[in-house]
Amino acid sequence: MASSSAIPINIDPKALFAPADGVSYTPSDLPRIFAQQPIAGSELPAEYLIPSPTSTLRPPTVRYGWRLGHRKLMDIAADCFPHVVVRRFAPETEGFIHDQEYTDADYKEERANIADTLGNPDFILAIQEYLDLPVAASNVITIQPLCDSQWATEWGLTVGSNYLGVLKQEYVDRLEKEVLKTEEPPMWYLDYLEWEWFRLPVCYKAKAMSKTKIAAKPNSG
Repeated sequence: MASSSAIPINIDPKALFAPADGVSYTPSDLPRIFAQQPIAGSELPAEYLIPSPTSTLRPPTVRYGWRLGHRKLMDIAADCFPHVVVRRFAPETEGFIHDQEYTDADYKEERANIADTLGNPDFILAIQEYLDLPVAASNVITIQPLCDSQWATEWGLTVGSNYLGVLKQEYVDRLEKEVLKTEEPPMWYLDYLEWEWFRLPVCYKAKAMSKTKIAAKPNSG
């Protein structure tokens, strides 16, 4: 979870994901903030969520994608990209469920490991190659936990954010129909770690967001 900035945020409390007082976050803000998402639509839900190169105010990270669940992602890996599935003589949930106890018998059979497969960089690379994405889009796709409105996490796949831009709609459509095979539309999810608004020190120069439109753009359309 992100740590609150020591610099007062000073934002309109009515802004999405803002602290109740507009100044700093408290633990009581979390349920209210995560209840504001996910948000439907291909466009960012608010223009002020795009980082401005002329302001020290920085929005939280919101990611565009699908909250699929780890089982669905494992099925996608096995069906579409079997070479990315990591198998080893261990329980499938080892490294994924940390409070589970195992016996010696659990290590006698080779199984697909969930944590190693979802964390395998070749998984994302395989998706990039399947979609024939240019190098400019290499950092846009992620496989990571996404939170629902109750702050419960489940694994998902994202195709952009307010900081990196979003894949062009043609790629999103192909991914949705040919790989994910889901009728659920992508939505905007608040990042489970970078969920806070914050301010940079005045001495910092704001970094402009990438304007490349080779494969990604600030909003899909």
